[in-house]
Amino acid sequence: MIYDTIIGVLGTIMICGLPAWKVSVHRTSVYRDNIYGTWYGLWKVCTIYTTGKMECIGYEVFPPLVDDAMKATRALVIIAILSGIFGILLGVAGNKRINFMLDDGQKRKVGFASGVVFIIAGFLVLIPVCWMANITIRESYKDRYDSGVSIQLGASLYIGWFTTGLLVLAGAGCRQSRGHATATPLLLGSSYSGASGCLDHTKANVSNS
Repeated sequence: MIYDTIIGVLGTIMICGLPAWKVSVHRTSVYRDNIYGTWYGLWKVCTIYTTGKMECIGYEVFPPLVDDAMKATRALVIIAILSGIFGILLGVAGNKRINFMLDDGQKRKVGFASGVVFIIAGFLVLIPVCWMANITIRESYKDRYDSGVSIQLGASLYIGWFTTGLLVLAGAGCRQSRGHATATPLLLGSSYSGASGCLDHTKANVSNS
């Protein structure tokens, strides 16, 4: 589970910095000023030339491009990154191999909380990704009669969907491990030692008495 959470947080950081939320490609064989296409990110816009060169400029040069949707998307992605990091810290604190907390019950509660945080972080990524995908698709339909330009979904959107899945699965795993740790000793009447944290590599040891 630890790999899912780390990859999920790293994926969120990647889509925040990668200028590939929307891609505009020229469909003509004759490229004006040798410009092949344009990549749009959250913080900058990059021009791709036919030579393979990429030139990026911050949005401060193009203030009209930063609308309310862009500002909201930035805010949600940043909150998702902070939530993911906070979830990892909670997961580490609730790990049974770390003596940050001595009470097993508290560890289980912290592990459960980390799972909830991961799920919230996943939806915080999903909302802006789907929002920008909807805007891009609408723009592509609007410009579908323009034979010179093709507007496409960028790689950041696909990475965002994949990241959402990882974070939600990791959060669900944390909650499931917490529920298993609390219910199993009571239902089976077995002896139990240690709390099961969502960042543990192995399950808690449960032996029948």
